[in-house]
Amino acid sequence: MKINLIKLISILLVVTILLLSAIMIISEAVVEYDNYKTASQKMRFDYVEQQKEKVKSEVKKVIHTIQYERNRAEDRLKTKLKNRVEQAYNIALFIWNKYRYLETKTQIARRIKDALRPIRFWDDRGYYFILDLKGVEVLNSAFPELEGKNLSLSKDKMIRDNINNTIAYFSTGKSERFFVNKWFKPTAKNNKKYTNFRYIKLFKPYNWCIGTSDYIDDIEAQIQNELINQIVEYRFDKEGYIFINRFDGSPLISNGKRLDTQKKLWDAFGNKAKSVFEKELKAARKKNGGFIYYSWRKLQSDTLSPKVSFIYGIPEWQWIVGAGVYIDDIEKDIQRLHNALFTKSRSDLFRNTLIVLITLTVFLVFWFFIARRIQKEFSLFNVFFSSAANSNQMIVLDNIRFKEFRSMAESANIMLQKKQAADEKMLKIKKLESVGILAGGIAHDFNNLLTGIFGNISLAKMHLKPDDKIFRYIESAEKAIERATGLTKQLLTFAKGGDPIKESVNIESMVKEVAEFNLRGSLVKLRFQSAPSLWTTKVDKGQFSQVVSNLIINAKQAMPTGGTLYIRIENCDTKCRELPNAEQNWIKITIRDEGIGIPAKYLNKVFDPYFTTKQNGSGLGLATVYSIIEKHGGTIEVDSDSKSQTTFTIFLPAIVSESPEFPAQLPKSSNPSSSLFSGQILLMDDQNMVRETASQMLESIGFQVTLCPDGPTALELYEKSASTNKAFDLVILDLTIPGGMGGQETAEKILSFDPQAKLIVSSGYSTDPIMAHFEKYGFKGVIEKPYRMEELRKVIKRILS
Repeated sequence: MKINLIKLISILLVVTILLLSAIMIISEAVVEYDNYKTASQKMRFDYVEQQKEKVKSEVKKVIHTIQYERNRAEDRLKTKLKNRVEQAYNIALFIWNKYRYLETKTQIARRIKDALRPIRFWDDRGYYFILDLKGVEVLNSAFPELEGKNLSLSKDKMIRDNINNTIAYFSTGKSERFFVNKWFKPTAKNNKKYTNFRYIKLFKPYNWCIGTSDYIDDIEAQIQNELINQIVEYRFDKEGYIFINRFDGSPLISNGKRLDTQKKLWDAFGNKAKSVFEKELKAARKKNGGFIYYSWRKLQSDTLSPKVSFIYGIPEWQWIVGAGVYIDDIEKDIQRLHNALFTKSRSDLFRNTLIVLITLTVFLVFWFFIARRIQKEFSLFNVFFSSAANSNQMIVLDNIRFKEFRSMAESANIMLQKKQAADEKMLKIKKLESVGILAGGIAHDFNNLLTGIFGNISLAKMHLKPDDKIFRYIESAEKAIERATGLTKQLLTFAKGGDPIKESVNIESMVKEVAEFNLRGSLVKLRFQSAPSLWTTKVDKGQFSQVVSNLIINAKQAMPTGGTLYIRIENCDTKCRELPNAEQNWIKITIRDEGIGIPAKYLNKVFDPYFTTKQNGSGLGLATVYSIIEKHGGTIEVDSDSKSQTTFTIFLPAIVSESPEFPAQLPKSSNPSSSLFSGQILLMDDQNMVRETASQMLESIGFQVTLCPDGPTALELYEKSASTNKAFDLVILDLTIPGGMGGQETAEKILSFDPQAKLIVSSGYSTDPIMAHFEKYGFKGVIEKPYRMEELRKVIKRILS
């Protein structure tokens, strides 16, 4: 039984929508309830915090007032002292001026003392004293027993120092000053010394120091009394007031009333007040005060209610200042806010539910209207899709009415196009892999053949003199084989890439030689320029020759009717342009042709693998160039005006030195007896021709050579020679032995037997990673096939030196 998909979808949609409606309504209710709870909690928290901050603010206002008055205490005291002394000075001056011509100085002095002695002020704390510049106390109303005594000779060090300091100051001719010291308080019933402020002014007719003093703690007590009278009247909100207790537990202001008593809080308000006070004291000792929670009587109802208060301590006065708010008052306000919030949440839930139901109803009506249209389109679309899948034919998009189905049809067409492109690409890759495997095998075998040819030519040269006629032909053959060696390296790079084996080269002659070789027989002229004193650079000769060859060949093909190819090589320091490594110096190689150019839209693709605009091109030439330059640590750029020329610019890391560091050329010799060294060499290679040729080359420079075809034999010979005290001085190992133990594994086993063994790795696969990083594998040097006599000498000399 077949099912109508549209009807099934409609039924499922209706059921789903109903379920969704129920879920949405329930979810909305749950969300609204959660929101209500969260909002209620937040509202309660925020409101309580708001009230706490308000109380804290009120306390801080009072604290600021107290601190301000405390800071003014000293200034107030100094002003009072100075005013009083000025009064006494004016009295003395008035009497002096009045009687100076009528009475003796002694009589006038008595009149001044009699006038000042009975004067009292500041609740009888204040009095005047007079001291002459010899240290004799002339007048002291509080301590008359000191009058006539020379206090500068007192046995009390404090009195003696204060008097002498005063005499020393006014003896310099100065007329007035404040002094701060410790002194006895007349009203105190103990011998304790208090901080005393004095203001003294010099009365010159008698060289008297007239002054008065007061104690800072008396001034502070007066300020405290004034502040308490102000604070006790302060109110905020309904039940808000400031309370002040001392650190010893006695109250100053409590329940909005001033309490002048030495009783403790718990004596006045019961034992529960003691635990409250302990909380207050703990909070008061904190640097910035703190909140406490407790129960206390309200002002209006006189009933215990929960309360939160902010407490702040003034250690200098031993005061605890605080204010609080009753939590039950907060709860009433919070309940009113809760009621308003609940009403709003219920209204929001009803509104949202109604919106959901209306929306879903409209959606259902719309679905049933469009379902018929979709059913017709499905049948039409299925026909086209089936046809496209079976015959690989594209779907005709004009027959699709709905935009969504049209998008699906476009995706199907794109899928078919990608499938065809992927099949073609896979076929191309398989072909390239096959060619690569073939190229690698050919290159390896060709290098083995070239070893025999190259080696024998090198041996032949050794038996000829440079002025022999045949010597020139031998050298030409050697250069031709050198180029053949470069071709094998190109094959290997094409086959599987590999890290470059870099060495110092004469980049100028190398680039010029490769360019001339590739342009030979063409209509293209070469214009070559090289800056003087070029820096040195290190490259893999084979790989970099391939780079230059590819670029020259491309330029030649871009100028089929002829033209000029411009090549310039120059030094490029850190300031010549912006390159990735700002501290690196570079060799800059510019190759510019006069060809047809490259369109701008292709410039950013020319180095992509398989991209080509040539009918018979593989798209690997410039991709290989880019890969080689990157492995050399350099960069390559291309620029073209798309009409008349193309410029490739290569940057290679430079080695800055006074003179180029090219490989040392060892002296050529035509006499086999002129050996540089002597000793035993073990040579392992699977090719007999390579073994024989290499053996003759090594023997010609003075070595005795032992040959072997594989790793096990090499191990056996090495261990045997070591046991007979005729150990090999050097071992040359072929890296690749088909079907047997190669150079890498053999080297590991020899080094495990003799860590001091001197090993050279050799291979026709010059791009093998081991050849580029031979030191990591325990080798002392590397020799590429085909062998060259001078290369052999150079490597052996370096290792055995």
